[in-house]
Amino acid sequence: DPGEFRPAAVVAFLRDIGPVGIKLGQLLATRSDLFSEHWIAAFATLHDQVSPVPFEEIEPILASSWGEDCRADFAHLASASIAQTYSASLLDRTEVIVKVRRPGTAARMEADVRLLARLAAVAEARSPDIARYRPVEFLRTFGRNLAWEMDLAAESRACERVGAYLDTLGIKTPAIHWEFTGL
Repeated sequence: DPGEFRPAAVVAFLRDIGPVGIKLGQLLATRSDLFSEHWIAAFATLHDQVSPVPFEEIEPILASSWGEDCRADFAHLASASIAQTYSASLLDRTEVIVKVRRPGTAARMEADVRLLARLAAVAEARSPDIARYRPVEFLRTFGRNLAWEMDLAAESRACERVGAYLDTLGIKTPAIHWEFTGL
């Protein structure tokens, strides 16, 4: 009975699932055609309440991309379900923003989406009411979109294209330092 679910409990469950649950909740926050305002407000909390991964867990990722001498002054800026951002200075004192994917996120998200798709297939097979929402198709599309979102190099290329357009309007945007960009 959907009436038995409490938004706060569902949001806590999605948060406990991890990055896939958080992303799913963020997507559900946009579906006012399916959920009441109370539910949308609860799902919306998943947009801005993501705990950061300690820098000690992020540092090895930076070292694998930049080399062991990557030590600089990194100041944490923001955390999201897939990545975190830091402000830093390069050796030449150029100020930069560093975006780092959370450790293990790609593999975990892929496995979680596969598991959710299997569960959705069982639910579809057992319930015509659930089947009409086509959850398996939804989760396949959701998984493809997550994979694209995990590709920070693709995000950087898109930022460069937008920056090139904005440059024609006299608007300057940050440069991508490809020599420091890992996959």
